[in-house]
Amino acid sequence: MIKNFLIFLMLSLLVTNCSTIGGFGFGKKKNQFEKLKINEFLWKASNNLLINYPNVTSDLKDGYVSTDWIILKKNSKNRFKITVYILGSDLIEENLEIFVTKEVLKDGFWKKGQASSSFSDSLKKNIILRAKKLKSE
Repeated sequence: MIKNFLIFLMLSLLVTNCSTIGGFGFGKKKNQFEKLKINEFLWKASNNLLINYPNVTSDLKDGYVSTDWIILKKNSKNRFKITVYILGSDLIEENLEIFVTKEVLKDGFWKKGQASSSFSDSLKKNIILRAKKLKSE
């Protein structure tokens, strides 16, 4: 009886220490990116690109990386805020959404301006290239 109990206990410990597929183990453990269905390489490339800007915040659970206002030295009357969303687990352009907010200083007040779509497109291409490079490494 004790022998059967010890065998049962050992088997239980073995099964619970394995990674899970259907709760029974024997499979590959999912990392945080797979669990959240966010592409790891798009996430890392976005963070790497925006890390040099002020007060970057990111939330893996919600799949975004965002900057605080960026004021360019060459034109201090314009400021930008960049937010990147990773929308899926595949390394494809459709899983990357970039929003650029622009404001222009007029009469002492910041007023909404129009950000160039080519700026967003350039950021997206840069992130995709970085992500593909990270994946190949």
